[in-house]
Amino acid sequence: MFREKEGYAFDMDGTITEPGQVMDLEMADALHGLIERGHLVAIISGGGLEQVLRQCEPFLDQVRLSAMADRVMLFPTGGARGYVFDRNFWNNWRKIYEYGFGSGEALRVLLALRDVMEETGYFTIRRKFLALFGYSDLPASWGRIVSDRGSLITFAALGEDSPSELRKAWDPNCGKRQGTAILINMRLDGIAVARIGGASSVDITPPGIDKGLAIREWQRLTRLDTHTIRFTGDALHPGGNDYPVVMTRVRWHLVSSLEETVALIRFWS
Repeated sequence: MFREKEGYAFDMDGTITEPGQVMDLEMADALHGLIERGHLVAIISGGGLEQVLRQCEPFLDQVRLSAMADRVMLFPTGGARGYVFDRNFWNNWRKIYEYGFGSGEALRVLLALRDVMEETGYFTIRRKFLALFGYSDLPASWGRIVSDRGSLITFAALGEDSPSELRKAWDPNCGKRQGTAILINMRLDGIAVARIGGASSVDITPPGIDKGLAIREWQRLTRLDTHTIRFTGDALHPGGNDYPVVMTRVRWHLVSSLEETVALIRFWS
């Protein structure tokens, strides 16, 4: 017999996938087990929709083949957009809401980010860091360092497709990202908020557009009670991009590895 329907929401990078990497089959099977037991699953990520679809493909492929696809929702770009499964839609995921920057605000964010990169000596620090690993500079294949997704701007210090092991080594104590976020926020006068994102990134969104919003929208759309929702993430500390979830009063679980996430899911199942 099933327990009361519950909602399980997850951060992506560092929680259910390695940063920038495709989900492994063990995690995909564990997540699928939750929806098989009648529960709802949400993935809330700072990445764009295409990134979420690519990294979570093993799980989402199982979802497409099941009769329980309506139990899964996706909230990319830090919760600024929400998607539900729709077999009649071209990529199977139909957008149900979107929030974004106002006119001219994204440009102000990009200019503030440029100034902070220059002030902190980012390019010099990056070259010295990469030299430790045998690179003269950032390979083009590692992708963009600044991504404007309309409702979220991400500064990925080593590129959005950089190797996971280098991302983890870039800022293990959060000091670089926290300092960057503080300097950006000082320049934006409240038109946007910068927070620590993934292992080497900072996410910048309009005020109030965060993972806490995604939780509230999920509740509104599914009618889940607050006490039936659990969120799992790796950046639940103040300043982290998962921290706004704490303020929603749902139950939350801090993890430091994918193995911890799988263990939690197995326990809940």
